[in-house]
Amino acid sequence: MNVDLETSLDQLARSVHDDAVAERMTGQVHQMVAQIRRRRAARYTASGLVSMGTVAAVAVVGVQLAGRNATPGPVATQPDATAVAWPGCGDAAPEVPAVTADTPAGPYVEGSAGPEMVAGAPVPVTLRFVNDGAGAVSLDAATPTPFAVVADGLVVATAGLAGYVDVIEPGGNRETSGAIDLVACGGDTPLDPGEYQMFAAVTLMLADGPHDLVAGPWPFTITEAPASAADPFPACGSVVPSGDDPVLALDLALGEGVYASGGTLETVATVRTTNGRTVIGNAPIAGALIVLAKDGVVVGRGDSATGDVDILDLAAYQTVQVAATGQLSLCSIPQTGAVRDGLPAGTYQAYAVMEVMLKEVTEARGEATSVTELVAVRSNPVDVTIGVP
Repeated sequence: MNVDLETSLDQLARSVHDDAVAERMTGQVHQMVAQIRRRRAARYTASGLVSMGTVAAVAVVGVQLAGRNATPGPVATQPDATAVAWPGCGDAAPEVPAVTADTPAGPYVEGSAGPEMVAGAPVPVTLRFVNDGAGAVSLDAATPTPFAVVADGLVVATAGLAGYVDVIEPGGNRETSGAIDLVACGGDTPLDPGEYQMFAAVTLMLADGPHDLVAGPWPFTITEAPASAADPFPACGSVVPSGDDPVLALDLALGEGVYASGGTLETVATVRTTNGRTVIGNAPIAGALIVLAKDGVVVGRGDSATGDVDILDLAAYQTVQVAATGQLSLCSIPQTGAVRDGLPAGTYQAYAVMEVMLKEVTEARGEATSVTELVAVRSNPVDVTIGVP
């Protein structure tokens, strides 16, 4: 299921006509999305990476001309600039002078980024140093190459890539590549899906002093990341699973009618095994939690009941009833302490969910397997209509 998480949640906040309530809900939406993306980003690590968060942390690969008697010509892409103030977060994109047929020969940098990756994943980058000048060029890996990521003309992320030591003779070239973990400026969440441009900077030490060589832009695309195991159903903002083969299931039935926003649901759900299985496990005595979904994303739920568990031992086709309770309110990340508002008027899909620790599963053919796995047993979806408060 391809679900636009932020859009689904944001549409809920925008459907409220009370400005104060809508503002609080919008804040909750962004907190939910930020935490979900932080968890996704935690799965990724970048190799050969040095992150650089501010302009003060900018460092560059030192490129030095080896000792030659001839005076080197000016840098091909930036002959008159002895130093370029590398942009920081919120600054305008760096300027890259155009190279024409009249541009004097000299060292230059080619590169690429991406071209496409999911949100939270590191961005592959490649740098190719070309020595089109008269003297040999040495690369010093003591400091990383700074990168600037630009969207709509402004820097939205900075990072660095470790270099390496080498000497490039006239007419030669060297290539280096790595993965850069891009983090949005001003926070610890990954960059949002969209179109971006990558820039890099290298400092050349010429006979008349240091010269900065700016390269880019290299376009790349970030796409929406799929739901991850770090945010399992029925977590706030998680995607309702589909296409699986659960060993247990719940049956939920709700009365017809319009429910009040912010109210509670109290009913019973029926637990059953599937496909003739026999199941033994531990289930919460408090029963099942009812969560509300919109467009396949969990947007409403109460707090999970904590407490004692009891043995759940069901033979093939045997059933047992458990309590099922829910709250018709916009869910939030518990750590934020946000005010919980009622869900906007509309139709939602209700699921009864109960976390069961499986102990033993016997298939219909008689094959028994000992397992230790926590599963979120869920019901069929039931439409719930919430009226205007």
